[in-house]
Amino acid sequence: MDRTRRYTRPSRIVAGRVAMAGLATLATLHAAPAAAQVSGVWGRVSFAASASSAHDGDADRAYTELLTTFTLASRAAETGGSEFGVDVRLAGYTGTYERPRRESIYEAYFGQRFAGGRLGVRGGQMWLNDLGALGSVGGVHVEYRQPQAARRFRLRVGAFGGYEPKILDAGYVPDVKKYGAYAALDGGGAWRHVVGFVTVRNQDLTEREVLTFTNFLPIGKSVFVYQAGEYDLSGPAGNGEGGLNYFFINGRATATKFLEVQADYHRGRSVDARTITLDVINGRPVSTQSLQGMLYESAGARVTANITPQYRVYASYYRDRVSQDDRTSDRVGGGFFTPNLVKTGIDLGVSGYHYTTATSSFDSWDVTAGRSFGSRVYASGGFTSSLSVLKVVTTGEYIVENRPRTSRYFGSGTFYLTRRFALLATAEYLKDGTFTDTRWMTHLSYRF
Repeated sequence: MDRTRRYTRPSRIVAGRVAMAGLATLATLHAAPAAAQVSGVWGRVSFAASASSAHDGDADRAYTELLTTFTLASRAAETGGSEFGVDVRLAGYTGTYERPRRESIYEAYFGQRFAGGRLGVRGGQMWLNDLGALGSVGGVHVEYRQPQAARRFRLRVGAFGGYEPKILDAGYVPDVKKYGAYAALDGGGAWRHVVGFVTVRNQDLTEREVLTFTNFLPIGKSVFVYQAGEYDLSGPAGNGEGGLNYFFINGRATATKFLEVQADYHRGRSVDARTITLDVINGRPVSTQSLQGMLYESAGARVTANITPQYRVYASYYRDRVSQDDRTSDRVGGGFFTPNLVKTGIDLGVSGYHYTTATSSFDSWDVTAGRSFGSRVYASGGFTSSLSVLKVVTTGEYIVENRPRTSRYFGSGTFYLTRRFALLATAEYLKDGTFTDTRWMTHLSYRF
């Protein structure tokens, strides 16, 4: 059993600036006349309830989670006008161990586009998707883009600045500010190249200076390449070295009508820059191990053959490494999928992997079957073996356990009650030796 331990520090909810941004957004919308030209509005509200009951040796634990999400946003104002977006999540827990209540804000902004849509200004809390994981900011965002004309490509340039929002709580990280800029080139067929620069300041220190790059390149109708990465220009708070922090590339090519090849490479280096910076500010020593961080690396390919329009088989091979000290492991896989098994209407997928490490080897299997009943109901179920389990030990402390002998059985049903209402219900049972875990969830959503 392999264990990786990570610690996080829960923080109190500091929602002042977020609440002000959200209230300002709603107040502006309420007071704005029809001439404000807010584009078409869409939204979604959902309620979910889930429960888990686990037994591990002589210990029992159970908890219930209640989750609410609310999203309200305008369509993009391509030719000018007002834009807004509100996206909030609320979660509460009850059970045999404490979990903090969560009140998080994903977006709460209001903006305006001028000059026929070429110049846009937004204020509030927002997520700039062009910058990936570094795109969350509470402040001001300005973007200029070429008009959408008959040219092949369109250039967009933007800049932003403000506070860094918390991830799981409403509010902002104390004394941390974020600034940056980006340039993007958009083309047809989702063609896009983006390069950005982000600097994170923690009090008087530069916590991170990062170059980000994202590319999606369709080549004809048969080849697609996607790539994303982050490059640190220096170490956290000036300690250690910079370098490639994250890199991912995926390529997919349809060699013939019946054959498809997909290859990808993924490398990530996890360094806790926030904790290192706070250690420097408070005069604590910084260890070499914390500067090196943890490394994950994976490379491989998958070949898929379309035997008939109804049957697809595939085989794959990957080499993985989960830390700098570990040797690479082999992962060989294969499986098949059919959307209409022998004309019964059953969707069936079967996949298996064989893992070989320096000290052991084991197999993992996944079987899933589903079927539609009319146009409003879809039911599915299946079996999975060999999982990684995330366990909450105490408040803010988590353990990831790799369990090669784990068995998981699950079932779900999706019910489209009306064109706007949908209900999802799931149940699963997980067992590994003395450890068992039973979970169920219901999720009701309404779109408008």
